[in-house]
Amino acid sequence: MPIDKSWMQKSRVSSEYHKGVLEFLDFAFSNAPGKEMLPCPCIHCNNCLMQKQEIIWKSSDDHSTDEFTKSVKKKKIPAKMMRHPVDSLAWKNFDNVHPSFALEPRNVRLGLASDGFNPFGNMSISYNMWLVVLIPYNLPPWMCMKQTFFMLSLLIPGPTAPGNDIDIYLQPLIMS
Repeated sequence: MPIDKSWMQKSRVSSEYHKGVLEFLDFAFSNAPGKEMLPCPCIHCNNCLMQKQEIIWKSSDDHSTDEFTKSVKKKKIPAKMMRHPVDSLAWKNFDNVHPSFALEPRNVRLGLASDGFNPFGNMSISYNMWLVVLIPYNLPPWMCMKQTFFMLSLLIPGPTAPGNDIDIYLQPLIMS
């Protein structure tokens, strides 16, 4: 009999989600013969620490992916200082305009950055390479701006900068 996975799409604060997690844990522990402990899938344990079912249940509730965003929002920051994009007026305006997106912690917020360079290092050759990088802003400030979390999504080659035509290159990225 296939397992119902619809609970994964529910809000993490809903009773359907919590019921689904409990059923999944029951299934996992019942099909792991002779094991009282399984690898904990939370961000902190990273599937490396073996935990009992009660600990994994608590871990799924306490160490969810929205923990990072919540920790950033809780910190008191001086009025004139921005330490993370969550402090910006644009972020707060987006949360007000799209409250359903803001309430779901599994939604990913991405920043997009673009820059060009000459791959040959010779300025007499007019050839440019433009890269487009995505930055996940759901991470805390000490992680979101680390190079290991940047996602190189596009390399745009050509004799000149894409300029206003960059939207043509970004269409497949936005569609996916």
